[in-house]
Amino acid sequence: MTTEAPQSTPLRADCIADSAGRLTFDVRAVGETATALLVLRRRDSRYTNDDVYLPRTPAADGRLRAAL
Repeated sequence: MTTEAPQSTPLRADCIADSAGRLTFDVRAVGETATALLVLRRRDSRYTNDDVYLPRTPAADGRLRAAL
């Protein structure tokens, strides 16, 4: 007998830009978060090695925050 994996909710990030030009991304914490990174990737496939990895730190309400 096989069981189906539970449907998961897609991850979503709330993004806020402040007056200093800084961007912060808040993401709901899911699973193991000790080495969690937020990966920013260009949509244009010509640039394959331009990924940006941002460390995430704990924020309010069980969320993780990354800043750019």
